Amino acid sequence: MPFPLGLKFLSKRQEHLVPWAWGINGCLSVMSTSLATIIAVEGGLILVMLLAAAAYMISFLSIFLIKGTDPLSLG
Repeated sequence: MPFPLGLKFLSKRQEHLVPWAWGINGCLSVMSTSLATIIAVEGGLILVMLLAAAAYMISFLSIFLIKGTDPLSLG
């Protein structure tokens, strides 16, 4: 759910950036598929899962960088 919540958050503050968010999401989705395959072959599936969890945690915690935002309610 991070992407839909991020789109909701972005559309309330800077709606003109929503198309950019879709483009960046598409590009990184393609790149991450290849990268995950390489990491799985070289380091194992556990490493892939740990890196994915870290990426989601970083994206969640980045909301604290936005001033005046309650991280539990994006409204």
